[in-house]
Amino acid sequence: MPSLATRIRPIALAALALCAFLPRPVDATPADPMHQIIQRISSYLHSNEVDGVTPDPRNLQNPSEANRLTIVPQLLAYYELYRSKPIQSYHDDIVSRADFLLQHFDEVTNRTAFDGMLGSALLSAYEVTGDRRYFDKGSIIVQQCMGLYGWRNTLNWGLMSGLALAKYYRLTGDPDAARKLREIIESLPLYQNADGSFPHYCPGSRDVHYTAWMAMELIVIKRDYSCPTMDRLLERMFAFLSRRVDPQGVTTYQEPCPGGAPGCWFYYYGLGTGCGVDYDTRAWVNELGYSALVFDYFRDGKYNDVIGYLYQLEDRGRFADKWDYMPPISDPLYLWASAEPSVVRTSVVFWSLARIYSDRETAAPRNYAANHVPRSSSGKVEDPAARDPDAPDSSSWQFALEDTNLVDWTGRPRDRGADATPPDGRPTRVPVGPAAGAKFETAEIDHSGVRLEPVRPGPAPGAFEARFFLPREGGVSLAVFDATGRRVRELVSGSLPGGAHSASWDGQDDAGVAAPSGVYFVRLHAASITMARRIALVR
Repeated sequence: MPSLATRIRPIALAALALCAFLPRPVDATPADPMHQIIQRISSYLHSNEVDGVTPDPRNLQNPSEANRLTIVPQLLAYYELYRSKPIQSYHDDIVSRADFLLQHFDEVTNRTAFDGMLGSALLSAYEVTGDRRYFDKGSIIVQQCMGLYGWRNTLNWGLMSGLALAKYYRLTGDPDAARKLREIIESLPLYQNADGSFPHYCPGSRDVHYTAWMAMELIVIKRDYSCPTMDRLLERMFAFLSRRVDPQGVTTYQEPCPGGAPGCWFYYYGLGTGCGVDYDTRAWVNELGYSALVFDYFRDGKYNDVIGYLYQLEDRGRFADKWDYMPPISDPLYLWASAEPSVVRTSVVFWSLARIYSDRETAAPRNYAANHVPRSSSGKVEDPAARDPDAPDSSSWQFALEDTNLVDWTGRPRDRGADATPPDGRPTRVPVGPAAGAKFETAEIDHSGVRLEPVRPGPAPGAFEARFFLPREGGVSLAVFDATGRRVRELVSGSLPGGAHSASWDGQDDAGVAAPSGVYFVRLHAASITMARRIALVR
């Protein structure tokens, strides 16, 4: 008589064959998949380590930026995990990355506020290990940040300095670091829009990505240094971000103007508002990490929406650069936006989620039951188009490109008289300031009479020509800067008569060395006016 196993086997094989033709079940998203994502990211980074660190395999042609967005956030993430669970493997991950940053210190610094993240990472490594080498290099960056003033230390760039200053203050109690940090934070309300958002480059524009990133910076800083202004800023940023994230956890970057005027849209990324010196900040995956941290900080139900979307995007601990809005291959940022997987985005998301994990009282998953209604400090529901009577009038803002691509407050009235065309090509009236229906005028044209025309190919092959107009004789500075704000080439410096002028750039720096492919800006300063035009250098 056949055995039971022999009799069952044909039935089992038939059942398996039938199952092969049935639809596969869709994996359900856990209520809070953050822990799984963190574990898988860490496994992915470990499996791709080279000499103790996990670099992005692309040739991103900017060592400072590449390391700031890979090795530095990896170190900061393992620091956060070590705070919650001080085990040897996290300690070793911190040390290997801190040692790499010491060995390549001159390569990974660029002497601007961007180095603040690096300073914070090295000081965090010192906090864990007590290794004085990390403290000494971190202190160099702190002193550098202490010496940055004005446009070099405000908005996102100021908060980058603030990351290092806050950590240094926690470790040393240095009152000068506290004063500098307070100066940076107290400057922020000047630039915050009435709806709680912040601009990236052009004042008055609203940028979801950089509002979320600045909120993360403030939350990170707040552990080591806190003041009431930070709470007020964060509450309004949270209210703005709450309105921009849909129930699926996906960010929306535009909406019809209040009142439903035909063809009228609000755009919530700088380039969409007509800010021609900006890039497309939509759909970078690391933005979801920032938003998840903000919503978790406020114990808001949108955290579950965003972390669920991140879980759907994650592939074995890896993320792509973007989830949507891919740039054309001709875009100089294409290399930074097209990787799948991307060590850059994966590393920054890792830091964001590790920070959430570290800030929680327990390791239990969270499932926040309800979303808060975004409200102003007065308790009234916020209107995206509402005008805050105490906020600075954005009609008096002008754009300036200084050493770190920051903005200039001049107090000069502006006349917005031109309709803008957003990147998708649809002609539309784009509100730029807090007032609905305001129009955008390019920041490179000022009614003092100074003009800087769009940069065009020059008369010589491979050269660019910048044409500008001066209404009268006066001092002029015309120079080329790279995307980090470093001056590459001085084209004009001195006094010129009124009238039309031009200058050429041959793609070389002041030392005669060919500049690499990338985004550059020609900056003109004349008659107390600063304006800039974007160049895409492709070799």
